[in-house]
Amino acid sequence: MKYLNLLIVSLFLFSCGNPAETASNGITENAAERAAAEDIKIQQDGTKAVEKTVSEVTEVAEEMTEQGEGLLRGTFMYYADAATFIECGTGKRFNVSGDDYLTLEKEYLKQRTKDFEKIYVEIKGEIKMKVGAEGKKKVGTVMVDEMVTMNAAKSCN
Repeated sequence: MKYLNLLIVSLFLFSCGNPAETASNGITENAAERAAAEDIKIQQDGTKAVEKTVSEVTEVAEEMTEQGEGLLRGTFMYYADAATFIECGTGKRFNVSGDDYLTLEKEYLKQRTKDFEKIYVEIKGEIKMKVGAEGKKKVGTVMVDEMVTMNAAKSCN
């Protein structure tokens, strides 16, 4: 019986393991759980960032669909062989060139009532970087594919 009690106590002690190992395993398990929780938080934050980016891209795509692909809205001014387009949304100023530029210039000369008048236009085209008139640096240039509308009574607002 004495040996049996000794055997039971020995088995009990061996089954419990080293107290230092048990504490260390508990800490390791807690650290692993915290790391897993942080990974989930990071994944959630990353998902939110991706969702925000997708939302922004969707808004831009919807706006482009409403406007029509490659449709630029702004004001046009022509004076002394210099044509300028000012984009409605940004207020940025661009030189003007392209396939249908002459149609734009002719319509402007018909509608203007004074020099330096800015007239609202909608243009199909794109903005490209081109060498400026001075030939030294590239400047933003609206390349007109087609004049959609020009209306002196309308504005960007």
